Amino acid sequence: MQIENPADIASRLAAEHRQRIPFSPLPWATAGNMDLAYAAQDVLVGIFAEAEGATIAGWKVGLTAKKMQSFCGVDSPIAGAILSSRVHCGPIELQLADFGRLGLEVELAVRLGRPLPSDADLTRQSVEASLDRICAAFEIVDDRDADYATLDACSIIADNSWNAGIVLGESRPLEGMPDLQNLGASLSMNGEAVGHAITSDAGGDPLEVVVWLERLLRSRGRRLEVGDWVMTGSIIATQFARRAQEYCFTIEELAPVVVRTSGQN
Repeated sequence: MQIENPADIASRLAAEHRQRIPFSPLPWATAGNMDLAYAAQDVLVGIFAEAEGATIAGWKVGLTAKKMQSFCGVDSPIAGAILSSRVHCGPIELQLADFGRLGLEVELAVRLGRPLPSDADLTRQSVEASLDRICAAFEIVDDRDADYATLDACSIIADNSWNAGIVLGESRPLEGMPDLQNLGASLSMNGEAVGHAITSDAGGDPLEVVVWLERLLRSRGRRLEVGDWVMTGSIIATQFARRAQEYCFTIEELAPVVVRTSGQN
């Protein structure tokens, strides 16, 4: 039986999280109804927020790379909410047993320092003028051991785009930063290099990602609020931790951020 009510979809997903049930595509998702997916996400985030005594503290943007969009059958990124209870400052240790399957994505994070302008004036330049802080960050994702051969974007969106939190490095003012598209980035695990990239490898200009996100939020009756953090997309391939590891992510001009994992998954 298809589930087409946002509240029912969210209730099912919340139960799956509580019972540690692996992720599986939702029955209706092949229809590509992104409005329904985001409506279900709103309800699910509300369920999580109430349970954790939390508020929305920012947003993640995923599938910024064209390759991943094609893989999931969409032509745009996707978004998910970040709860205040899930915002951490590095270094931090994460218990693998707390997740269905813990993934770490390395990203450039920016913070909104003043309200964004009206739709007519919403541009890359106005976004840059409205941001105040920037840092290297990890996004914590929990794909609940998903089968990537059967992924679809709507199912991921409904499940809050798999966001399970963020880990922020020490931030600095955005003012004075060089071109955000061409900053060198590197990730190491236990002191050994995992990958090198530049920030535009996440899918282009990070500030255009913020423009896209704000337009999406406004189409849903929401918007970025002052103090919100935005995760602008994964720069290096996702790392899935299965045992105790130490990950260190650095971006040129920014302080490094460290996540340690412990236990087994």
